[in-house]
Amino acid sequence: MYQNAVRFWQKRSLRFWLTSGLVMTISPFIAFSILTYLFVNERIVSPLLTLSSEQLGILSPVNALQKNAWDVSRAITNFAIDGDANYRAEYTAHAQQIDDAFSQLNQSPSLVYSRLNEDLSIAQQQWTKVASHSEVILAMPHNHDYSESGSRVIEFENEINKLGYELEQIYEDLQQHNKQLHHQVIETIEQAERMYVLVLFLALLLGLLGLVIINRSLLSSMDKLTEGASKFATGDTNHHIDIGIPVEMASVAHTFNSMKNKIIEQHKALKLVANMDGLTGLLNRRKFDEQIDQEIKLAQQGHYPISIIILDIDHFKQFNDTYGHLGGDEALKTVAQTLAKSLGSNDKACRYGGEEFVVILPHCASSTALRIAEKLRQCVASQVIIIEERKVTTLTASSGVATFPEHGQTTQMLIKRADQALYKAKASGRNRVMMATINC
Repeated sequence: MYQNAVRFWQKRSLRFWLTSGLVMTISPFIAFSILTYLFVNERIVSPLLTLSSEQLGILSPVNALQKNAWDVSRAITNFAIDGDANYRAEYTAHAQQIDDAFSQLNQSPSLVYSRLNEDLSIAQQQWTKVASHSEVILAMPHNHDYSESGSRVIEFENEINKLGYELEQIYEDLQQHNKQLHHQVIETIEQAERMYVLVLFLALLLGLLGLVIINRSLLSSMDKLTEGASKFATGDTNHHIDIGIPVEMASVAHTFNSMKNKIIEQHKALKLVANMDGLTGLLNRRKFDEQIDQEIKLAQQGHYPISIIILDIDHFKQFNDTYGHLGGDEALKTVAQTLAKSLGSNDKACRYGGEEFVVILPHCASSTALRIAEKLRQCVASQVIIIEERKVTTLTASSGVATFPEHGQTTQMLIKRADQALYKAKASGRNRVMMATINC
């Protein structure tokens, strides 16, 4: 009987051995595939999809809050300067958009994080203060006492800056939640690795007769999966797990790769939303504030100059009224592209808000910065604006230039000097560049 059994197995083909080994191991692998899919879907894929949906409902109104907050600041400041009633209407429109954005956030089911709710409440309270200061300024007659107007504007600017800070706190809350989810994913991967080892051990016990034939394939696939999980856990997001057999392991690898790609895409999307201006593709105001602080710290340590240029499109409101918002958007994009093409690789162009742009020039003295600003002015003035595939007109821009440490040794002072120089350029007839002075 024994010899007959031996001869039977000796005559079996390789296909039979593979089939026998597969039959002996298929049960644990089926269970493994189902459990792994449920495990990965529940602990990784589903939370990531939920996160994407939640943050999409939060980021859009938060971006609207930031944009309209800077527009409100500009409208109030301009009203305080010349008392034009158009700025009052502009303020009212942007204030309503801010109220709508807060209302949208308060009604959003995505606000499930206590910290985010708390910071949103603080930001809304701060907006109430900003609105109160704004109404006081708007109620002042045009022939008011300028000393009183100046103090009111300073108080308003302090409150609007606090509002900007609170909105940044909301972004930080989202980033903190992402970090928590990342830690959860890492823990899930480690649990998955332990599950893989356990299931492999059971499969080897049940598939002892087919071990010689299929063992290498299984171990090879398992090694690749473990290697990929370990590399991802250590931050290597470029590694792709490539497994062909068995199908169950390939399915797990595909799920893992899909999960990894979703994390990368969401990280890029969050970073892009947080740092880039959606219309022009330049760095946004939030990223500029972060970048200029960093550059000034480096300049202080390295004892070298750094300059900034604040550039404002001349008569942009009139252009916008003439060609509509689409035309205005096209003009902003054209100016942004012109700046990006005209600057060096180490220079950084940012959208400061509305029709204002700001350029950071590391290792750049005031004389060089003045030449660069003049070059940018000429480039903008020579650039034709194309709207709906037809050439429309050209625009001009005024600029203010300030250099660290010559005109200011802090971020706030440097921006203030450049802004004052910009106002001088505007007051001197526009389409020109003015250098800041210590007493400007």
